[in-house]
Amino acid sequence: MDGKQIGQYELVKRLGEGSFATTFLARHLETQDPVAIKAMQLVKAKHRKQIELFEREAATLEALSHPQIPTFHGTMIQEGAETFTLYLVQEFVEGKSLLQHLADGQRFTPDEVVGIMASCLRPLLYLHTLN
Repeated sequence: MDGKQIGQYELVKRLGEGSFATTFLARHLETQDPVAIKAMQLVKAKHRKQIELFEREAATLEALSHPQIPTFHGTMIQEGAETFTLYLVQEFVEGKSLLQHLADGQRFTPDEVVGIMASCLRPLLYLHTLN
């Protein structure tokens, strides 16, 4: 996967995979800034609903502006004969998930848990104030 280029980005590694999409860590070819790229490969004739969801997700991400939500950089499309791949590009935020911290044996004090939850509430409040 190292070296595969998508638009102005070079894929570094796979971060995760779901039912319809795979997320990659990539780097901008000129600036070397890290980004997260969500790739959804679809058969043209079969997945109209997924295309609509992709377009809605892109529009939603583009409208967000909050310091705790990764910046949206845009979308890309690669077309093949019968398939096409849709890409969402966002800022990559370095760090471990809560699950990774717990798997590493880290335990949190009650005060740390309250701090983590308070930090999570700020972007949630922002999202809930949107239309």
